[in-house]
Amino acid sequence: DSVVSLTHQSWMSGLQTGAQYATLFLSHTGIKARVVGPFDEHWNTLRVIKDLRAYEKERATRSGHSTLQLTPKRFVQVMREVERKKRASRQLDPVELYVKSMLQTGTLNSVGPRMLEKKLYTDVARVICFAF
Repeated sequence: DSVVSLTHQSWMSGLQTGAQYATLFLSHTGIKARVVGPFDEHWNTLRVIKDLRAYEKERATRSGHSTLQLTPKRFVQVMREVERKKRASRQLDPVELYVKSMLQTGTLNSVGPRMLEKKLYTDVARVICFAF
């Protein structure tokens, strides 16, 4: 296991170094662009987008449609499916616990009835966590 872990870390480090040199090369040529490596903050965002596109492509193939349509509605549906699977695998939902603790401490401002407020904040937090 340690050899595999070391190889993985070396690979990721090599990718990050390559991304940094590619970004440096682009800036020297006058191109304002950035190559994202595995240790950059946007790396996971790109992976989520890639997974969503793959999911939509698979769904479009199954349904017989040739075009991909990742609409906001489909994004929320995919997000809910993933959340359902995560919730089934564990008992406590960390997003709900986080929102509950923030409401109890008064960190969040009141926007309406308590149940609606909790649901609204929880949904927004889930969208943010899922997308990033």
